[in-house]
Amino acid sequence: MVKRKLVLGFLCFCYLIFISSCWDSRDIEDLTIAIAAGYDTAKQSGSHYDDKENKVAVTGVFPLFEEEVVSSATVATNEAKTIAATRVKRAYKTPRKLLLGMLQAAVYGDELARKGLYGSIEILLRDPQVKHDVLMALAYDRAEDVFKTKINNYSNVGNYVFDLLKNSRTNAFIPTVTIHAFAMGALSDCKNPVLPIIKPGINSIEIVGLGIFRGDRLIARASTDEARIISFLRGEKMEGYLPFVIEKEGKIFNEGSVYVKNSRKVEVCRKGNIYNFNITVKLKGDVVEQSSQRPLSEKGEDIKMQCESMITKIKTEYKVDCIDISRFAMAKWRKELKKIINDEDFIRQANINVDVDVVISRKGEMQ
Repeated sequence: MVKRKLVLGFLCFCYLIFISSCWDSRDIEDLTIAIAAGYDTAKQSGSHYDDKENKVAVTGVFPLFEEEVVSSATVATNEAKTIAATRVKRAYKTPRKLLLGMLQAAVYGDELARKGLYGSIEILLRDPQVKHDVLMALAYDRAEDVFKTKINNYSNVGNYVFDLLKNSRTNAFIPTVTIHAFAMGALSDCKNPVLPIIKPGINSIEIVGLGIFRGDRLIARASTDEARIISFLRGEKMEGYLPFVIEKEGKIFNEGSVYVKNSRKVEVCRKGNIYNFNITVKLKGDVVEQSSQRPLSEKGEDIKMQCESMITKIKTEYKVDCIDISRFAMAKWRKELKKIINDEDFIRQANINVDVDVVISRKGEMQ
């Protein structure tokens, strides 16, 4: 009996020791925790180093946990031939171990995006520390400039960028894109990713549009108004405020805004080698304010015209399926389309028709 109690006591002691996981614990003050990172091409002049072969610049945002510090985070940039090499250079300048497990946002410079992003995100996807739901964005110019912007009344610029991207799909019809989703879109047939574009200002950072990609390369930019229409056509479920102005005979007879949620239905058929896509965009929501109590039935026609204008631009300028409809044809005729689905001619020659169904309730009146 005594022996059994001793064995049981020993097992309980071992259990308490191992469950605490304290043998490999590390004090948070001994770690440098990256919560956001920016990736750019190296500057041609004014480089931090004399190495003329530097190709990338990585900017990190690291929160500070020490007491009696003025700033809540430090922002540092390193340049090297590769992203991994920037970590090596950084190791010579800091006594603390770099931790990427808390990385929340990754922003990529315009010039780097036009060369292709897959090589820059692959290192994150391969790192077991890094979560696959890290949010991505495109900088209007350089990502370094974004993270060196001073933000008032916020813990640090990294958290600000993360919250801005996280809430964009419920505020402004801008998609929230993770590094995993971007990689899948860039590598998959008949899919092309998009990324929100952010631009620094005076003590602020704002979303200014949407980057259009062919595979992993940036090919065009869309304004915020165009981004809203692209989001409607892509069918990703979002919500936000939608301003409206309704005119008749050159006179404004109603204006205001509505708060709506969107959805989409796509049907596809073919006649020979011509593919016909029928898109139904559905918008449902409430009036926030309006200058008149007149019905808003004309709003659906207005959005339909904007959608048709965007489809024309997609077919003639972008020449890439950025509204995610090719996959519906691929699902039906994969064997025939696999070799041509990514060609410019496929989306250019397709017939794309759009219909808009708007359901607005609870009318309000502007004071």
